[in-house]
Amino acid sequence: MAPTQHHTNSISGSCTSIKDMLDHWGQRSTLMNDCQENLTEAGQAVTLSEDEHHHQVVLDVRDYMREGVKIDVVDGNQLVVEGSVGQRQEGSPISEKSFRRRFSFPNLARIETVTSTMSPDGVLKVIVPKRKVVDVTDL
Repeated sequence: MAPTQHHTNSISGSCTSIKDMLDHWGQRSTLMNDCQENLTEAGQAVTLSEDEHHHQVVLDVRDYMREGVKIDVVDGNQLVVEGSVGQRQEGSPISEKSFRRRFSFPNLARIETVTSTMSPDGVLKVIVPKRKVVDVTDL
């Protein structure tokens, strides 16, 4: 069995730690408030893993659960996950944030059979099965 490969990209944990520390002293600045609320695609928590049977994508989408997250298959080998949410604050115009992540898989992935689940706390897990590779041996 091949080892599982993991890749993680997240700055949200760092922002949360800094915000918690500054809250302790009551000195959190507007800049630090914006750190987590304005995460861009590059900063959204995502974990990619793979074993011999499937690819797995795990995304933190808790901020987008209310209005929904959309998952599409594009060009036969790409998975697109996107979401958006609008917020109206008293005395302010509507604020909107969105994300769009695109993941490419090799031709040996069975992207047409994607399954997904979302936990109550906003963790989206997408499973992309792999095609079985048949070894041909000389008889």
